[in-house]
Amino acid sequence: MMSIRRWFQSVSLFVLSLGNWFQVKWLCIPIFHCHSCPLSIVSCPVGVLGHYLSLGVFPFVLLGTILLFGALLGRALCGWVCPFGLLQELLYKIPSPKFKPWAPLRYGKYIVLVTMVIAVPFFWGIESAFYFCRICPAATIESSIPHAIQQGGFSSFWPTVIRMSILAAVVLLMIFSLRFFCRTLCPVGAITALMNPISAFALRHDTDGCPQCGECSDQCPMDIDLTEEPRGVVYKAHTECILCLECEKACPIGGGLKGTFAGFPKQSAESKKCSPLSNNIKNI
Repeated sequence: MMSIRRWFQSVSLFVLSLGNWFQVKWLCIPIFHCHSCPLSIVSCPVGVLGHYLSLGVFPFVLLGTILLFGALLGRALCGWVCPFGLLQELLYKIPSPKFKPWAPLRYGKYIVLVTMVIAVPFFWGIESAFYFCRICPAATIESSIPHAIQQGGFSSFWPTVIRMSILAAVVLLMIFSLRFFCRTLCPVGAITALMNPISAFALRHDTDGCPQCGECSDQCPMDIDLTEEPRGVVYKAHTECILCLECEKACPIGGGLKGTFAGFPKQSAESKKCSPLSNNIKNI
């Protein structure tokens, strides 16, 4: 049976792909979805940011939009709406050897954001071969390939070889490692990760009642170890957390982990009574 989150991702993909009927390209949602895609109804923050910077214009509207979404939802759009996130989760279902990426690689997305999304267009313009959108795997799938089909072929040989090679490598890595691109390379993920500490939508974690079983970490697509949280009731999400709430479903004490918006719903009396000792007794 398809989960609520998978239904939400599928409906979001359908709505975001109604570009043939209407478009609101003035709206920039912090998800990884190419604004040059013929079917896209909204703009991608990476492309918009690059165009602003190449013109030497400060992106006030874009910054305000990102801050608004970030303050309300943090990285939840990555886990519930982003089409590229859905693609990564579906590709990971293909039977193959699996691995978890080296933890320090998560800083790669910040390097990509600062260099290829900000510095390159600002200093060399969006025509530079090193501008992120020139080699973006989402742009290749959603823009380059559809336009090539419409025009009867690709316009240039070597740029196409480079783009397709990068896409092939990213697809393979996404098959072998869950949300590999999300964790290590996505510049949109880097932007929204910075918003998680101030997000109204967060994760309430009752660490005092945590049985330290590790079930939440086993189900986390971002490999976050929630057992390392400080003691007490924590109302926040790790910067790597995409707020998919898979950990909430996996939690055996029913209330130890809970999605919360501005602190609501409040912690129930039952979950307050939970403790590692009482939980262990129940399991005997």
